[in-house]
Amino acid sequence: MASYTVHELMAEGEDNEDDGLVVTTKKGRMVTQRNLATKFHRLLDKAEVPKTNLY
Repeated sequence: MASYTVHELMAEGEDNEDDGLVVTTKKGRMVTQRNLATKFHRLLDKAEVPKTNLY
């Protein structure tokens, strides 16, 4: 999951959806729970933090 500036999102044009979601794909669409959990666990491993679950 990357952080994007307003300018980067505007550059996406009509392909970017703004549904008011907190976590989105690069195109502004909803992230599946499975993909979010996978990325979350990778970040925990990289930070050497004990694994925990998202609720």
